[in-house]
Amino acid sequence: MPAPPERSRNPVAITIAVLGLLSLATLLLLRLFLFQLFSVPTVGMSPTLDDGDYLVLAKRAYIGAEPQRGDVAVVNLPEQGTQWVKRIVGVPGDRIQLVDGQLRINGVAVKTTRMADQSDPDIDAGKPHAVIRETLPDGRTWRTLDLGHGPSDDTVVFQVPPGSYFLIGDNRDDSDDSRTDLGYVKRADILGKVVARIILHGGFGFETIE
Repeated sequence: MPAPPERSRNPVAITIAVLGLLSLATLLLLRLFLFQLFSVPTVGMSPTLDDGDYLVLAKRAYIGAEPQRGDVAVVNLPEQGTQWVKRIVGVPGDRIQLVDGQLRINGVAVKTTRMADQSDPDIDAGKPHAVIRETLPDGRTWRTLDLGHGPSDDTVVFQVPPGSYFLIGDNRDDSDDSRTDLGYVKRADILGKVVARIILHGGFGFETIE
């Protein structure tokens, strides 16, 4: 009996399959060692981040480097079973305080610039609110929201302990952060630095985070 004919192998199909497997392996390695997608289920970081945004987290950003003032970081608190996305404003040894809504670091008020008001249906019933740009002496800058005077606009002086950090939300009047339940964040509980958010409206793209 003659042997059955060998099945022909399509080199194009084989190449596509190999490339697909390599791409999948690359994505898995990137997620495991370098980057991870993270979702924001809160308005506490508006206007920098919106409720439901998908973020790109650099998991190894602080390997051999310390978190810096101005970084947006993801914090994991396993004892609470929660994760937080907030901005680092205080490093070990800093004195942090808010006076009439203005951030002070080591007794010096951070420079602020009033920008155009904006409104968001998910924030304060869609009422217009002030957008304030804060700028550190080293030039790092970001936007915050001011919804009017509130109980979190005036605080005591927080002395950041060694090995810990002080984080607050850019939506200063509607953020649970180191001023309240989050408290001081230990270095070991910072998962990484948020470097971009994924844009899904009107197409696909990335926007770097201030």
